[in-house]
Amino acid sequence: MIDSSTRASSALQGKDKRSESTPKQTTVLKDRGAEWVDITRPINERLAIYPGNPPVHLTPHAQASATSSALTQIILGSHTGTHIDAPAHITPRGHGTAMYSLEQLCGRCVVIDLTATADTIVAADIPPVAGERVLFKTSNSAGSLEIFDPDFVALAESAAKELVARGVKLVGIDGPSVKKRGVRDTVHKMLLDAGIIIIEGLWLAEVEAGDYELLCLPLAVDLDGAPVRAVLTPLETRPSPKASARRARASP
Repeated sequence: MIDSSTRASSALQGKDKRSESTPKQTTVLKDRGAEWVDITRPINERLAIYPGNPPVHLTPHAQASATSSALTQIILGSHTGTHIDAPAHITPRGHGTAMYSLEQLCGRCVVIDLTATADTIVAADIPPVAGERVLFKTSNSAGSLEIFDPDFVALAESAAKELVARGVKLVGIDGPSVKKRGVRDTVHKMLLDAGIIIIEGLWLAEVEAGDYELLCLPLAVDLDGAPVRAVLTPLETRPSPKASARRARASP
């Protein structure tokens, strides 16, 4: 996200009185033996919003009845919760989110655990792992979904340079931005100019380091950013077609 001098708090409309410290319940989906973990921040009116960004508003428009269906008006920013950035986020007349293909958004990725990094990720913190898609798990995922932390962990310029040099095509982080708040924004520019997709606002609290299959599906809009639904499945737990066939033949 781009810095703003104002700070927006999470909207509390009284529709849900749960505590601000309510943890996210990790959603696990099972499909044909594969376990998918939801790494998306849930969108609601308590969700922490980056200062200066529009808050979430969910307003009932119509109620369900015998003669009508329920309908809700949803108001949110293009960088709400878990989302991708596009060049238009930082560059006038830059391309929007529609420039990114599903092939680039989805596929094998590696999750790197840097929860011991207290402030900023530098090039030396990034281990020599293989992969075109890299997700950084940090202490950001140990925080609150409903309270904005201005001291969130982000990438330093040297880390962005290292990722570009490695030919990475997607970078994700569990903080609200890939760059530290209050510093000159070179990180967004380096990554976006290299054609690298940026995912911000991931939630990786229950995800261990390792190799995964990533599905990242943004809203079908062409804007400076777009909320996404992102899920992971561990590659080592996914049965191969040959292994499945062997098990089927071995079954009585």
